[in-house]
Amino acid sequence: MCHFEKITYRCAHYETHRIAHCHFARNDPLHICSGVQVMKKERSEPGEDCENCRRHAALQLQVQIQISQQAAGQFQHHQQDAGCGGQYGNGGFGAPGGMSGYNGFGRG
Repeated sequence: MCHFEKITYRCAHYETHRIAHCHFARNDPLHICSGVQVMKKERSEPGEDCENCRRHAALQLQVQIQISQQAAGQFQHHQQDAGCGGQYGNGGFGAPGGMSGYNGFGRG
């Protein structure tokens, strides 16, 4: 009978770790136990996710960062193509520092 520890994480997943080998597992070259597995310890990690969930969250974060960078790059590319911002940063209108009297209705 090998002794195991069960760790339960915030994500509700759990891991088991062998904390003591039985006589048969100690003498087996691969440390295989064919007997009963006894849970000697159980503990929870309420503020921690399991390794797979942490890896998945990190991957999702990387994807979100890449998407936002691509969107920002497309926005900048769109501004350059459409003339938004113009030479003087005035929305593409000709006069420096303003919109040369344009009121949005086609009349100056």
